[in-house]
Order: sequence, then structure tokens, then C-alpha cells
Amino acid sequence: MVGSVTGKSTYLIVLSQGFVALDIAMTIEEFDPAAPVVAAVSTDDAVPALDGIDRVAVAFVDERPQAYAGSLFAQKVAERGGRVVLLGSAAEEEGAALGFAVLERPFSTDHVTSHLSAQAV
Repeated sequence: MVGSVTGKSTYLIVLSQGFVALDIAMTIEEFDPAAPVVAAVSTDDAVPALDGIDRVAVAFVDERPQAYAGSLFAQKVAERGGRVVLLGSAAEEEGAALGFAVLERPFSTDHVTSHLSAQAV
């Protein structure tokens, strides 16, 4: 995790699978080399890190859509202008119907980049 990140938009990855999180982080680094990336294994773990972040670009989050929607983490991401992309089985099953962007498996670098590009528009 990172301490205080001010000025530049930060990307968040909240995912317990380390290799998948690393893959997403590497794609973000290729897309926006100077941008800070903060990784956490859960939304509870990520909430304290948000206190030191001014702006969120995109948050990739492994969370059930309904659990995410009512969470403190979701509120803090929204307050910082962030866009969320959900991952995982529940997200794939019901996320799009509930209005969330979803990174469906199996995903490629191009899939991640398309979500990053959608944020940049």
C-alpha cells in the first residue's frame, strides 16, 4: 500500500489473488506509467489507504455488486471521482445488470486497457 498520494489520479486494485493483481498493475503501468497504483487484498484493507488519496481514476475490485454498492469503500471511491470495475463470479453474473463495469474472465491486457480507456474519455 501507499501512504499519501496527492495530485495525480491513483488506480486501485482490491483483489486477494496476487498474480492477477500484479497482471492488472502491470497493464496500468503500461497505460499510465507515472500513475500511482495502490493494491489491497480487501475493501476493508483499502479504506485506510484512501484517506491519503485525492483522486481515484479506476478501482478494480473483487466484490459482489450489492455488497460493493453499500460499502464505505464505494462511498470513498465515488467521493474521489473514481470509476469502479468489478471482478469475480458474482460480478460476472449480476454486475452488468446492476450498472457496473465488469472485467470478465478470462481477461487479457486488451480487456483491462479498454476499461482504463473508458475512464480516460
